This record gives sequence, C-alpha cells and structure tokens, in this order.
Amino acid sequence: MARFLKSRYFPDSHFLEALVGARPSYAWRNLLYGRELLRKGLKRSIGNGRSTRVWLDKWIEDPELGLRAPWIKYKKILRSWPWFLWSIWKCRNDFIFKGKRWLPEEIKEKAFNEAEEWFLAQEVDQESQQISECAGVTQKRKWKPPPKDWVMCNVGFEWLKQTKKLGVAWVLRNHRGVVLLHSRRAFSNIRSLDEARLASILWAAESISSLHYNQVVFAGDFKDIFLAIKKPLQWPAFRYHVEELNRFLCLMPEFKLCSVCKEENRGATIIAQSVTREGREQSYVANGHPSWLFEFFVNESRLL
Repeated sequence: MARFLKSRYFPDSHFLEALVGARPSYAWRNLLYGRELLRKGLKRSIGNGRSTRVWLDKWIEDPELGLRAPWIKYKKILRSWPWFLWSIWKCRNDFIFKGKRWLPEEIKEKAFNEAEEWFLAQEVDQESQQISECAGVTQKRKWKPPPKDWVMCNVGFEWLKQTKKLGVAWVLRNHRGVVLLHSRRAFSNIRSLDEARLASILWAAESISSLHYNQVVFAGDFKDIFLAIKKPLQWPAFRYHVEELNRFLCLMPEFKLCSVCKEENRGATIIAQSVTREGREQSYVANGHPSWLFEFFVNESRLL
C-alpha cells in the first residue's frame, strides 16, 4: 500500500511534501488531513545529512525558535519556574518541620500568584521610570515619612474605564517607614475617575478611623478633594465630597491631608493594581506589608 501511494501521489518526493493530486482517493485525503498532527510529533533521523535543510527545517533548535517542548509556548509557565522551585522547597520544609502537607494544585497556584505579583511590581517600576524620563526629572522622588509619633496612610487606586472596576489599597507606616498595616479592596460599577477618587479616600478614612489612630497623615492623588476640605467655600462643586469625608475625619483627634505624586505613593498603588491587573478582588486587612513586596518596602525605609 505504501509503495502504491508513493508511486501515485509523490513518486519524486516524500510524504511530508506530497500534494493532494488529481482525483485523490478518500483514503489519501484522510492521510493528508492527519499529516499536520503527525508533523508536530515527528523526529528526523539525520542519516547522511543530504536531505537536511539547516536553514529551513523548523525542528532544529536555535535561539529564535527554542525547544519544541509544549510548555515553552506558555509564557505564564515559562516565567514562573523560579517560583515553582521556591514553592516546592518551602512546602518540603513545611512537611519536614511542621508536618504540613501541600496539595500539588496549591503549590502551583502559590507559585503562579507570587510570580504574577513580582512581575506586576516590575511593571510599576518601569512606568515610574518612563514618567520620570519624559518629564525630565533629574532626581527621583521618594516616600516622605510623617512627623514623629504620627502615622501616614498612603492611599493608592487604579480605575479601569472599560470595565468600571476600581482597585484600592492603603498602607499605614510610622515615621521610620515601618509598615504597620495594609489593606486592599475592589469596587465595581464606578462610572468616573472623580467617583473613583472619592470612593478610595472614603474607604481609607473609614478604615483608619475604626482603628483609632490619633495622629494620621492621609497621602495620595486627591489634590482637589483635599483642597476642598481645607477651603470648602472655594470649592462648592465638592460640597458632597467634603460632607462625606468629614464624617470620618471628625472621628480622629488630629489628621493631615497631603497630596503626593505617583512616585511617592508607589507601594499602595502596586497593591491596588493587583486588583485591576491580576483580578485579586478579595478584600482584607493585614499586619505589615505584603510578602511579595518585602524588598520594596524595606528599601524605601532604608533610604530615609
């Protein structure tokens, strides 16, 4: 049968280069249909090398095409392998020293999450650098601590116009730059940037007021709202904003409002972006800083 098909359809070539031909049989058409699937798993035997086309055959490994391993086509898996190794090592330690067992699915999810969070932090760093270069900034702005015995609540947010989704986060630090608490929350159906700003600062003020801190500096991209709080008569359009925010600010013995640029507010912004860019919509309050931003917050405190 093989000799018959070769003599009729590809007498001067081989099967992988054969054409349909004139008046092909039903069996021949089916063979050609499965040929593409066959190609994906073929291995070439070099032999004397006469038919090997180094510059044309895609099976040859090179820096551009790389290995023909299925997993290499998936960027998410490829870039997460260091976190897989680290997660396996930590889970091994948990089993030996604590007797805790991790399911393979849990290890995989943990590795993916930590990898995505790390790459998200790098994206924010690149964006900040590009903004600085475009603006001709010669000296990079950094986080400024509050006065001694005060705490600073940095509020960051990111709003997506297309989906009307809002991610918000606040980070509470003392004058030494030590993160005391942080929190994150997702909002839906936010129709404008103005509404996003109001929802963000209201949620942060409500959260901090419930924690009973006496001296708090609120910092973030809320210039108009903060000016309206300080001079309400000059900002009549923000009357509603002022009334809503004052409901929580009046519960604090002392507070300050500070409008800061994105670079001075990066920590909270990165956490907020994990909602809009990574789909992490679970709200929470936690001590300290996120584990995946350990290096970022430690470095900021060292620069004080």
